[in-house]
Amino acid sequence: MTVNTDVIRKIDDQIMRSNSIICRHISNLDFLGRGAVSQDILKHLRDLVEHAMYRIYACENNVICYNYDNIKSAITYVKRKGKLKFLWRFHDYLLIVASHYSLSPEDSERVMLKYYEFMLQVKAYLKAEFNIDVLENISNFPLNTDKNLQEYYEKIAQKLTAITYYNSAKSNRYYIHKIKPFFVNQQIFYEVTFFPTQGKENKFERIIAFTTLNISKYYAVKLWTVEDTVTILEKEMPIHIIVNWEVAIRPVEIERFSDVFGQNLSQYAKSSEGRGLMHFLTETGYNLVELIRFEEDFYQQIRQNILTRFNAKTSHLFDIFDRCREIINGNLPGNNILRYLLYHMNKRVISDQIDNKNTKLSDLYLSYGCIPFDKMPFCTHPCNHKTRLTDLFDCIDTTDRNHEILARYILINTKQRGQLYTPKAELENFGDIDTLAKIFNGKLYYKHPLRRIETRSQHYFIREHEEDTKVIIKKLVGLSGAETGVENYTAYADSWLNSDTTHVDCEEKKKALRVMFSNSSVAVIYGSAGTGKSTLINHISNLFRDASRLYLANTNPAVDNMKR
Repeated sequence: MTVNTDVIRKIDDQIMRSNSIICRHISNLDFLGRGAVSQDILKHLRDLVEHAMYRIYACENNVICYNYDNIKSAITYVKRKGKLKFLWRFHDYLLIVASHYSLSPEDSERVMLKYYEFMLQVKAYLKAEFNIDVLENISNFPLNTDKNLQEYYEKIAQKLTAITYYNSAKSNRYYIHKIKPFFVNQQIFYEVTFFPTQGKENKFERIIAFTTLNISKYYAVKLWTVEDTVTILEKEMPIHIIVNWEVAIRPVEIERFSDVFGQNLSQYAKSSEGRGLMHFLTETGYNLVELIRFEEDFYQQIRQNILTRFNAKTSHLFDIFDRCREIINGNLPGNNILRYLLYHMNKRVISDQIDNKNTKLSDLYLSYGCIPFDKMPFCTHPCNHKTRLTDLFDCIDTTDRNHEILARYILINTKQRGQLYTPKAELENFGDIDTLAKIFNGKLYYKHPLRRIETRSQHYFIREHEEDTKVIIKKLVGLSGAETGVENYTAYADSWLNSDTTHVDCEEKKKALRVMFSNSSVAVIYGSAGTGKSTLINHISNLFRDASRLYLANTNPAVDNMKR
């Protein structure tokens, strides 16, 4: 195909212009710091990625002029290329950042660490395909990797790059829990955490393995693994290596998903159509939401290719996908819960959503409890399941959902950081906070008034959380009254302190133990590190050894400490 060299030259000039700005910012790391540099780089990455896509499009099509419409066509074109998924997914992530608000230096820094993998992939692709050198100084961007951990990763990378054959590989079906990229000499490797598909997820059954393969995280997969060792600090450590993989959605998950439409495709994942779909998802790296969202002609092309290539006599599964397309592309009720179920296709999650036919969700067989998530997915959850924000960004359109993300931010502040009231200054990146809060409150189901965002003294909070906190404080105040102490407590404590088996070697602790529950059912232990708080808790535990006791803590190390 004839290529317009003038168009190519203009595209290359723009790629190098964006690259020059990015590299210049990276060179200022010592002066500005990683956060500020990340903030500046993000503004130019989108332009670099879009012109990389434009370069591919121009080389494979008869592009006769350089204009913005062609850039839009290039983005659509590249999204049809499974092998280029890293490029268009990177572009989608950049759009998410750009469409919401200017990130703080701290947030930009976290985002940059996530994008580092994409940047290395863009760099490698442009060099291999077009001999264009970009991001020349990306190695100067510090990842703050622990030196001991980096040595471990380097030894693993040596094993992965030296692999020639493994006839002893064993295969099994797993769910992916987490995929963490790590980098050695600007090459990308992956640390994969996975667990068996049978039974509930249990952290004690998780397995960690390493690979050079970019494995899909969305569905059950079949993994071929081998065992090996690396030597660290003169000791051999066993490791698992993944040498091959494929998407392997379980038949029961296809069956459960078909129940959402009132059908029953029992064991259909093993059919010709099902096997063709698994091969397509493995080969391209697409997820089912991306498949459903393709333009009509490309979707029909994929549909026909799968059915023809695997000699499928029926298309029951794609008939269901056709219905999904009607609901999702038409933005009909039920489209967001469908997107999420298609994104993960997990039996337990799907089963918890199924109920009788729901006229409020396009006649899908879904519980009424799915409606809040379907209406505002970024601040609510499906039935009996907690969602990850990154998953939601992957499968649900974020347009006009800032009010939901604001509510989620306030929720996280309370539930994870213990901050009941979020100051207005902390939320300025969201723009007009009061308008967003009004939109959120207006979309709530009328029977959920406690979920409202409210404000007081330039602080924002969820009404339910404040009400719960007030109830807890009232209860504690009631228990701390003069008439609520443990009957005959001081005499009981003295008897215990004077026993031969008790060893309390601090007069201050003895005094506290004698009076803490004499006039109150509540005691507060406070003090700086090393002052003996844990020791005193241990004494209290021994004092009430014959009573029923319940211990609560925020972290697993704290729980382990109390057990000791």
